[in-house]
Amino acid sequence: MTIALNVLFSCSILVLTAAGLIVIFGLMKVVNFAHGEAMMIGAYVVVLTTGLHSFMLSVFLAACVAAIVGVVIEKLVVRRLYVRSLDTILATWGVGLLIREIVRIVQTSSYHSVDPPIKGPVSVLGSQYSGYRLLVIAISISMLFLMWVIDRKTSFGKIVKAVIVNPELARTLGINVDRVYFISFGTGWFLAGFAGAILAPLVTITPNMGSNFLVGGFLTTILAGASLVGIAPAAAGLGLTNGLISSYIDTTTGLVSLLLVAMIAMRFRTSILGRR
Repeated sequence: MTIALNVLFSCSILVLTAAGLIVIFGLMKVVNFAHGEAMMIGAYVVVLTTGLHSFMLSVFLAACVAAIVGVVIEKLVVRRLYVRSLDTILATWGVGLLIREIVRIVQTSSYHSVDPPIKGPVSVLGSQYSGYRLLVIAISISMLFLMWVIDRKTSFGKIVKAVIVNPELARTLGINVDRVYFISFGTGWFLAGFAGAILAPLVTITPNMGSNFLVGGFLTTILAGASLVGIAPAAAGLGLTNGLISSYIDTTTGLVSLLLVAMIAMRFRTSILGRR
């Protein structure tokens, strides 16, 4: 049972990490290299708001702060570069470096930690497992369901699909594409800040903490493609591999296997698309 829960937890981390990336990449084809810094902002806001005595309120505030930073970056930097994909990569990478250095200058300590709202293990079918990790699993499942509802059941989801397929045609139909991009970029940063805040009790909080999640997040995003619901099978496949091998061997081997499985899956998907 513990191994199964470890696999679910690995999948949950990938879902949380990739959710913000896939919103931005799937819609705008912008690879947000500042995603790790958005997660870091979320974690630091939780550190600063621990006096509120409400962890979920701190998480919400963290996500909102990250979203505000994201929309400012979209307005001042990214909006001018949508038609130049390589430039958006360089721009977001530079923005990420700037954010990281600002945090290094203003922080009062090199390392921070946050106490989880749920302490100690919980019994699950006779096995003892971290209560907070179970909460993270539940939150990631809820996030997947919410993304599915937005993608399939709302008018905004239909608008987003139209913009993904053909933004110029969407403009002729009266859709404000720039506003959709603005909302989506802010949402991507909101989700990144949310992920950083939720994962804050599980990691050491430093200016470089976001880079620890980027590999898995980017691999999940690439496998998921432009579909919001594609994140579920992508995270399941990668999380299953990483969780099993990390449990039976070690974490380093698990990360290597994650890369190998992602490469094989991408090659397989490319072959299928090529035949079509």
